[in-house]
Amino acid sequence: MMRLLVLGASGQTGQHLLSQALALDHHVTALVRTPSKIVQKHERLAVETCDVFDREQLQPHINQCDVVISCLGFPIQFTSAVPHFVTVEGNVSECMRVAGTRRVIFMH
Repeated sequence: MMRLLVLGASGQTGQHLLSQALALDHHVTALVRTPSKIVQKHERLAVETCDVFDREQLQPHINQCDVVISCLGFPIQFTSAVPHFVTVEGNVSECMRVAGTRRVIFMH
């Protein structure tokens, strides 16, 4: 059993990942902008609101996990999602360095 932190958990990929992780007995924290989009309920699932662009908000969540999994996607309205991914990946990497977390998966 691992403690997973899932970014972008309210999207299609994130929802599937939540189901699979819980089925494998992992503890999952889903970081989302809109908690009401997570309809799944489970004793090993915590749904938290977080702005992943803000390191100070992100750090406490990364401090408590074994693995970070990012399923983030950005709306088509964003002229280029690349700068957003770079910002978030930088924040995640720095928070992981501080926390000593060594496992990350980016699914973009």
